[in-house]
Amino acid sequence: MRKLGPIQKFLILLAFVVMPVVGYLTLGGSTPCQAQTCSSCGSCIYANSLSDAVQAIWGNIVSPALSEADLQIRTYFQLISEKLIDEVNVVYDWITRETASMIDTFWYYNLRPAMQSMTRQLNIANLEQTYALGSFADAVHLIHVKRALEDMAINDQRAGRPSDNVCVAATVTSGMTRTTAFSRAYNAAAPTERLPRSANRVNAAAGAPVLTSSVEDMNERWKVYLSRYCNQNYNNGAAGCTAMQAFADQDIDVAGAVFSKDTIDVTNKETRRSLDDLVTNLAEPFIKDPAAPASAQSMAGQTALLEGQAYKAKRQLVYDSLYHIISRRVPGSPDNPLAPQGSQLKDFIAAIRDGTGELPSTSPNPSRNEVMRALITQRFRNGKYALTQIDEPENNRRQMVIQQALQLMQMNEQLDLMDHYALLLAAEAGQEVRETKGLGTAAGGSAFK
Repeated sequence: MRKLGPIQKFLILLAFVVMPVVGYLTLGGSTPCQAQTCSSCGSCIYANSLSDAVQAIWGNIVSPALSEADLQIRTYFQLISEKLIDEVNVVYDWITRETASMIDTFWYYNLRPAMQSMTRQLNIANLEQTYALGSFADAVHLIHVKRALEDMAINDQRAGRPSDNVCVAATVTSGMTRTTAFSRAYNAAAPTERLPRSANRVNAAAGAPVLTSSVEDMNERWKVYLSRYCNQNYNNGAAGCTAMQAFADQDIDVAGAVFSKDTIDVTNKETRRSLDDLVTNLAEPFIKDPAAPASAQSMAGQTALLEGQAYKAKRQLVYDSLYHIISRRVPGSPDNPLAPQGSQLKDFIAAIRDGTGELPSTSPNPSRNEVMRALITQRFRNGKYALTQIDEPENNRRQMVIQQALQLMQMNEQLDLMDHYALLLAAEAGQEVRETKGLGTAAGGSAFK
């Protein structure tokens, strides 16, 4: 059971004992003392003096009680305060220890790990953000680099991508090797076949007679003229024949037999014979009379034989120049079962030429001249070609390279023509010098005047 303290006891006493007594004595039925000097009356209430009564009660009863209560209260409070301080110190020490322990526990087991985790998460978030930003920057750089590489690849692909016209030109020019080979071979063989005529000799194995003079040669050529080339309307109706022959005018029609044809079918025997007779009319219509059989023993005979050699050389030069023009128009492949499609250029050349509106007849075996004409002149007259040149600027650059290659090929052919022309001029100049300035009887090697 809880015990009452001194203060509590004092307050109970004051409430239930002192206060009623003081009230009774103050307001009760006490008879005032008579006015007299009385030193032994004891406690009494003086009449007409409430303040005196209160002072007497305060001085005799309340003040001592209050003093005693104050002393007891002060003593008790001193003891209580000292005990309270001791208890408070113990509690403070306990609270301090527990608070420190709680704070340490909260710090080391809760707050610090949580803050460390939060710090790691924040650092990781920053690192992730930095990594993401770096990745974005790398991605942007990679995209720029990739775009630049793709642009370069596109430009390279566009620059190197062959167009249809380039493919056609590449395919067609690839067949130029065969056509050039046959052209050069024909140009070398055809003048050599004319050499027996200049040398007063024919191929006896072929059944032709041996010609010993220009008169006999003229007689044979007249027979050929009447049987093949005679046109009854010429020479005022006295051309030597009464009917138009099968190959009339083919031995004199230079434009129709040569220049109007892109490819001349020299594999046809009749075409070849008419062409050879045409070249003969141009280069050597009349042969030189042969020297006497025994002339080699005399100075005059030797001179005649040497002049014959010079004559044959000049005739060969003329034949070579004429056949050089014809050789550019010979077919691009031989007519044999192993090569039924010839040079295989017909389809490509026909595709180029059909769009020009010229309606040309493409040869089964296009010649070098036909191929070059289609590439250099005819394809530019084709509207489809023009349309394919405006879709990509690279096509014009590629075509420029092709055109430069074709121009170079043309310049090479012009150089060949200049070589032939130079030889012709040299032969003509030599003949004119000889006719103008005779050698005379001076020693060989003397200078002309």
